[in-house]
Amino acid sequence: MSKYIYVGTTRDSKGNVKVRFTNTLKYRSDRLRRAGHRDINFVSYNDKMTKLELLKNLINEPGFQSDEAQDAIFNYVVRNCESTQELPLTPQQQRVLV
Repeated sequence: MSKYIYVGTTRDSKGNVKVRFTNTLKYRSDRLRRAGHRDINFVSYNDKMTKLELLKNLINEPGFQSDEAQDAIFNYVVRNCESTQELPLTPQQQRVLV
């Protein structure tokens, strides 16, 4: 299982907000910019963590409280993670999972 230090969101050229993970912030940011992404916003943690562990932290980060960022985090979890029970989801998000 891969572990990462940085997690964040970006807006692609079509306006979609997506969650991104990396261990090399400079390289990843440059690559995203060249691909037309904007609003690149990463946060770093001291220890490497799994994607689910990073998302559990990211969902509570002050800079990621917009509806778009929260939706991107939620959608990533629904599509890619086996367990959502450990995440602090809103009541509306919990209803979607049922």
